[in-house]
Amino acid sequence: MPNAAGAIDATALAATAAGSLPNPFAVRAATADPAREITLDVQGIVTGAQPCALVNGHVVEPGDTIESLRLRASAPTRWC
Repeated sequence: MPNAAGAIDATALAATAAGSLPNPFAVRAATADPAREITLDVQGIVTGAQPCALVNGHVVEPGDTIESLRLRASAPTRWC
C-alpha cells in the first residue's frame, strides 16, 4: 500500500516479504535537503586600496569565505 505521500516503500516490502525482490516500478520520491539558514551581520565596510568588511565579528577581504559563502566584493551603500 502507498504511504501518506503516495509512495510505496520498496525497502519495507523487501523486509516483509523475505526472499522476494523489491518492486522496481515503485514510485519513490526524492528527499529534499532542508534549507540551511545563514545569518550575516555586516558591521562595517572599509574601502580603499585594500577593501575589507567586518562580518559576524570577522574581518573578511574579497576572496575570503565566511559561513561557506565567498565574498566577491565589498562596497558601501547609501540608505538615505
